[in-house]
Amino acid sequence: MKGIDTMQNPFSKKEASASQGEQGQKKSRFTRKQRLIASGVVIALLIGGVAYAALNQGRDEAIAADRVTELTPSHFSTTVSATGEIQTDKDVEVYTSQTAPIKEIFVEEGEKVEEGQVLAKLDDKKLRQQIRQREAAAGVSARSAHAQVQAARNRYNAAARALNNGTNATLVSAGNAVESAKYAWDAAEKNYQDMKKALEEGYHPELTNESSAKISSKQARENAAQRLDQAKAQLSEARSKYNQAVNDAKQYDQDRQRLRTERDNAQTAIAQKQRDIAGYTTTKQVEIGKDEAGNPIYQDQEVPGQLPANDAQYGDLDSLNNDLSRAQTALSDAESKYASADANKSSWESQITSREEALAQAQLAYDQALENENFQKDLRGKSAKARQDNLSTAKLQAETAKSNYDQAQRSLAAARVAANEEINTYEDNIATTAAAGDTSAAEVELATMYEDLQDMTIRAPMAGTVTKIFAKQGSVPSGALFKLENLNALVIKTELKEFDLRTVRVGQSVEIKADATGDKVYHGRVVSIANAATQSAASAMPSADGAAPSASGDANPTFTAKIVIEKAPRELLSGMKVRLNIITAEDENVYAVPFGAIIDSDQGKHVMALEPVQGKEGVYELKKIPVKTELENDVNVVITGKALKDHLKILNDPEEMTEGSRVTVSDKLKSDEGETSEDGSSL
Repeated sequence: MKGIDTMQNPFSKKEASASQGEQGQKKSRFTRKQRLIASGVVIALLIGGVAYAALNQGRDEAIAADRVTELTPSHFSTTVSATGEIQTDKDVEVYTSQTAPIKEIFVEEGEKVEEGQVLAKLDDKKLRQQIRQREAAAGVSARSAHAQVQAARNRYNAAARALNNGTNATLVSAGNAVESAKYAWDAAEKNYQDMKKALEEGYHPELTNESSAKISSKQARENAAQRLDQAKAQLSEARSKYNQAVNDAKQYDQDRQRLRTERDNAQTAIAQKQRDIAGYTTTKQVEIGKDEAGNPIYQDQEVPGQLPANDAQYGDLDSLNNDLSRAQTALSDAESKYASADANKSSWESQITSREEALAQAQLAYDQALENENFQKDLRGKSAKARQDNLSTAKLQAETAKSNYDQAQRSLAAARVAANEEINTYEDNIATTAAAGDTSAAEVELATMYEDLQDMTIRAPMAGTVTKIFAKQGSVPSGALFKLENLNALVIKTELKEFDLRTVRVGQSVEIKADATGDKVYHGRVVSIANAATQSAASAMPSADGAAPSASGDANPTFTAKIVIEKAPRELLSGMKVRLNIITAEDENVYAVPFGAIIDSDQGKHVMALEPVQGKEGVYELKKIPVKTELENDVNVVITGKALKDHLKILNDPEEMTEGSRVTVSDKLKSDEGETSEDGSSL
């Protein structure tokens, strides 16, 4: 105890050695003083704590306005970013197989041309002279044989088109017959089932289903009448088309007969002119004897000679050859048109037959529907025996209609086989006609020369703009002559990562910005996505994040997407670099918040809402609201929930906030570190 007292006594050891009484008095007096001081400190602390708590209780926590999102219905989209380059959708280089010098060029760089427009002509003078010599030697028209082959090819093409686009007369007829037979069967079967049901259920005029049966039979009759009118109209159309085809064939036949006469006359005139040139004679003095003095005696005689090169008869021969060439060209065209018209006439003639059959089927279906309607009218007044007889008749009609339908299907199958056989026959005719026309090597050579003559005229293979002219007048072609581009059809090629294919699809909209036009937005659409994993590293494009493409296509496969620019404006040009946002999903009138606003727990997903406190303007109470998440992009996510509404405030970062706390929102506060608070102190 003494040691403890000594330690607790603030005085020296000398004072501690005083008497017991004095020590007891001092100890008692300082203990009371200490107690008074301690009591004062405790009371002060209690008062300060209460005051501090009261002060803090009266102030709500202020949060920065940029920590709060106010819900507003808006458009939301998810995108995939990419880069690309504008290209023309189609370009072509124009070549020629001929080696003659270029005589004339008719276009300039930047000029727009139509398909088939003449771009240039080669010097065909030598070739035309060769053609005249071959024609004189052969004495035949290769173009006539070519026209026959073309006519056979036209018949084949007409039959193939009719088969492919569903206008083959036999197939249309068989198809119409199947359709009409199916309709007649359905009507007869329904009639039989309706009659059978009426008898089984004790059909009487007073029953309510009488009205329904009457309406059904009337509707069937009206439908059949409509199909009958349609069949009549189709037959009328076929007859009109057939008459037009007959008139066309007659006109083209007259044209080809007239042109054959012109061709024959031209050939006769050429032969006569060639004989005149070959029979040219000249006057020459020939010695016929000597006079008495021994001098020679001369006399003028006509002897064979060579017509001078500048004689007008050569020009006449060239003119006649040109007339013959024009006549043969026109005759070839007339022969082709006549063959096409004749094939068209045959097609429509078959159409008339098929549509007459379809009309007959429609008429039969209408008669049956009318008979059924009349039967329904009479049914109410007939006895049970009569109804049973009618039921048997209806059953027989249904079975007959079913048999007709089965037969029509078999006929359709046979028609398909016949149509394919017809195509094969026409194809064989092409080869046969070509072989018949190839009567000699000279004719084949002449036909080839005429084709070469056509190739002397260089034409545009498509409509577009002449972007480059390689041809030079007077030079012999040794490569491409022209380059054409379709500048009106612009597309963008871009490379997508394999990861992007989870969301990018053909048909999605694309927002486009060009480096040359700043932030102006254009619109496009994804039209194709092709595997480009095997392309070389040199041709690969940079990825959307700017990284260089991998040299190994197998390790980092990319996929080439083609994007069509909708209503491409003039300021977008081929070769421009563009930035793309492919819209993979979007929605309208939805609520979106930052990802950090979502509270994910075992109870589900929530957000922390700021509910206004009644009676305290600008004061909010934090409250958890359950939500579901839907679309999301790199920044925000769409939320749905029953408690969500317009202008509801949501806390963007609720991690350290407690539900039930009260807060105020200040526009002057900033959530970033280093900003100053409302009173100017450092945050």
